[in-house]
Amino acid sequence: MEQEYWAETEALELPAGVTWPPVIHQEPAPDHEGVLRGHSYEPGFGRGQAQGVWFCIWQKEWLTQRSGAPERADAALVQLNAYKGMVNYQEYSDAMVRAAVDEQLEKAALGDPSLMAKNVEINCPEN
Repeated sequence: MEQEYWAETEALELPAGVTWPPVIHQEPAPDHEGVLRGHSYEPGFGRGQAQGVWFCIWQKEWLTQRSGAPERADAALVQLNAYKGMVNYQEYSDAMVRAAVDEQLEKAALGDPSLMAKNVEINCPEN
């Protein structure tokens, strides 16, 4: 999983001055007998995690730059729209998640940060 994550980071651009956070591992959880067990990850999990982190980073960039650096905000929105071509959006997200992402990006294009700010608050860990 870590190898997938780091391989995917090589293909994704981040905003100037931002570095990739470490891989996020799931906490051990009890099995059906109550014994704490580690996790195994299916193929693609690391790639999807990297794309999700990437999306969060670019959302934060857009939210930060939108009022003071419009050219950086515009560049962030271009990056964010590229998410629709990624496997995390196309294959790993259901129709409801894709519709929520689409609505966030549509509102952002109109200058409304409300949905993107809420998504960052709920879904994006501190980097």
